[in-house]
Amino acid sequence: MIAAQRAVNLDMFEIETTLVQIKCNQHANNPLQSFTNVLSQAGVNPADCAAIEGFIPSGHSDPRTALIDLFKATRVIYPITEDRFIIAL
Repeated sequence: MIAAQRAVNLDMFEIETTLVQIKCNQHANNPLQSFTNVLSQAGVNPADCAAIEGFIPSGHSDPRTALIDLFKATRVIYPITEDRFIIAL
């Protein structure tokens, strides 16, 4: 959600409000597609959509590296202090 928020420059509540307006059966049957459609309609560029879409269903052998890759792709600012990500919303 942080990557989506940064990519589209909306807050997570605006994204969630838009998702809630999608027909229940469409959202229930294909939640990932519904989510990426909302991002696309909000103006997220295709590369950011692909990065977010690829991150969500994937199993990650190294979650830290996967998050860094996602954050770089969507321009999330994330200083690392010791062994922690510090993410400011």
